[in-house]
This record gives sequence, structure tokens and C-alpha cells, in this order.
Amino acid sequence: MGEDVTLAEPAQRFRRDIAVKRILVVDDNEMLLKAWNRILGARHLNMPYYRLSSHPEQALQWLRQEEFDILIVDIVMPNIDGFDFVREAWRIAPKLKIVFTTAYNCDFGQVALPLSQATDRDIHVLLKPYQDIEKVEEFLQRLVTDDSALNKIPPIRNRNELRFHMWHL
Repeated sequence: MGEDVTLAEPAQRFRRDIAVKRILVVDDNEMLLKAWNRILGARHLNMPYYRLSSHPEQALQWLRQEEFDILIVDIVMPNIDGFDFVREAWRIAPKLKIVFTTAYNCDFGQVALPLSQATDRDIHVLLKPYQDIEKVEEFLQRLVTDDSALNKIPPIRNRNELRFHMWHL
């Protein structure tokens, strides 16, 4: 996969009550990228621009060339894990909102990420497998509209004052 995926609808047809968000999804699992393509491409979600990549190096290149608002990244990938990917991504684009995805246990209280580069200390974690695609869609809709209710779930705080919000959807 890893190809540019852009919906071809004219901008005036998108909902005007939300700002357009540019989303980058990085996951080495092609099947999950296809699922993300279906989710983000759902007409009712109004996601006009997103890119999907199974190659972290390619995704970093896109980050250098384009502006993105939200990064959805798998934690366990070959060659570079999601934490190292986010460290590099924040060097390039410190305003990125981060959503990790994982099927593995992780001690988020011990995760060290460079806060001097991050502007958003709330990080969301979608636990795999996803049980209800409609709930994933609802989560994304709330994320792109900057719904503060997403941050009300008690987070796991780490030593760097990051707040990890866990979602089993």
C-alpha cells in the first residue's frame, strides 16, 4: 500500500463546522491499512485528506514535505517502533496530535518522548483488535473536532507529564 489516498470531493461539500484535518496513518500491517482506508474514506466522516503508509521511512518523508494534523501510528513495526517514529515526527512537526495503536502490553508510564517538541501532551492509544468500527469512527470524528471530552477519561500519566488515554473500541 503506502500510496497517496485522497478523496476527490470538492472542499465546499465538506462540513463547514469543522476545520479540515490532514491525517497520516503508519502501520506495517497491510490489512489494517485497508481497514483505515475504509474508515477514513467513509463519506459520513468527511475526512477530505489522509495518507496511509506501511513504510515508516516514506511516512517521515511525507511529514517533511506536507503538513499533517494527526498521526496514527502502530507501536510495533519492523526497523523503527512507534515511539521512535513519534520522536522523529515531533522534530519535523511538533503540533501533531498522536494516536498510537497496539495489540501489545506497554508500560506507558515509562515512555520517554521529547516534550520540548510536543505541543499536545494528550496522547490517545487505540487498543487492537478494534471491536466496533462505528466506535472507531466516532472517536476519529471527536478527535478531528477537538472534542475536549476525549481527554476526560483518566489518563495514565508518565514521568514526562504525558497523558495517555487508553481506548478499547
